[in-house]
Amino acid sequence: MKKLLVIIVLGLLVCSKAFGVSLKELQELQNKNKPWYKKIEVPGVNYFKKRKDCKDYADRADSVYLGKQKYKTCMEN
Repeated sequence: MKKLLVIIVLGLLVCSKAFGVSLKELQELQNKNKPWYKKIEVPGVNYFKKRKDCKDYADRADSVYLGKQKYKTCMEN
């Protein structure tokens, strides 16, 4: 059992170096309030979620020009 735990911890440390996750973030994964996949911040995934939200926000504009402005300001923030 201890060997398995050591292998898991070492695996997490190696993965943390490869994916840029710090030891502090790995400790935050132990928080039981959220599922683990929502706790890890992946830059590409966050971009697509933000893009989708901004696109939906811009689609509700009165004109194409106002929609483009709303989209641009939403993506900058």
